[in-house]
Amino acid sequence: MIVYAILQHATLTGTLDYIARYGLEVMIAVSRFWSQRVSFSQPKQKYVILGVTGPNEYENNVDNNWYTNYSCMRCLETTLSFLEIIARQYPDEYARICSITNLNYTEESERWRDIIERMYLPEDPERGIFIQNDGYMDKVLQRHRRHSRRRTPHQPVLVVGPYPAFVLHQAK
Repeated sequence: MIVYAILQHATLTGTLDYIARYGLEVMIAVSRFWSQRVSFSQPKQKYVILGVTGPNEYENNVDNNWYTNYSCMRCLETTLSFLEIIARQYPDEYARICSITNLNYTEESERWRDIIERMYLPEDPERGIFIQNDGYMDKVLQRHRRHSRRRTPHQPVLVVGPYPAFVLHQAK
């Protein structure tokens, strides 16, 4: 999300000055974090991210939250893209950032590209859907007894989904 926010700043201001002066250094740091956070799964032959709390914060310590894994990929892709752009358009800033971050572009970009290409994104091919995280489809959905009686037209509708219960009121 941090890299996305930096990207949005550039989009909204119409300039890359902030990325060149400050943002790229942060992007490199976040990409390094993700590079260290992933593990390579031999059985899957993919990179995985274990023990995370997804963006809905409802479940914690899950493996391979789809959004988290995808966000990792997008972060790495964005950083690689802006490394090339800043190197071309702001060569002095690029040299400064490479120096202060000790960026080994060849080695680090190779690893980041490998992670992007081989990141595991949970999916159910039979249903043609992405899965929130490993084991998500193994859950047993249970109706809370408070909501098990028949609903009258004036009662709220309980929406069952991946988040805690949301209540929607019917229009009259």
